[in-house]
Amino acid sequence: TKEIDAKTNLPLATISLIDAKLEKATWIQDEFPQILEDLRGAGFKIIDKGEIKLDMLISEWVLYSDPRVDRMNLEFYTVDDANVLFKLQFSTHPKSFNVYRPDFEETRASFIYTGIIVGQ
Repeated sequence: TKEIDAKTNLPLATISLIDAKLEKATWIQDEFPQILEDLRGAGFKIIDKGEIKLDMLISEWVLYSDPRVDRMNLEFYTVDDANVLFKLQFSTHPKSFNVYRPDFEETRASFIYTGIIVGQ
């Protein structure tokens, strides 16, 4: 969004996609416990987690709070057949979470992993 949170100077809501080509064959189900442990170790509070399919691929998701900047983050982690890790993240102020979540869910539901060229 273009609206800025005056307290944190961050947009009220953001959607971002991060990708990385992995060196070795990886199953997200095997890596997800370490991702959760890393989040906890960084001081984030895990609220909920689960598994769904996105574009026919298994995706692990986590909802957590970031107390340092008063944000809620909903992240989806997926590894495709080309061994590329994708992290799709929705981040917003806790009071705005339910306001902006439908926009994020619409984006998430329309996302297609197959055929993506990493780094483009």
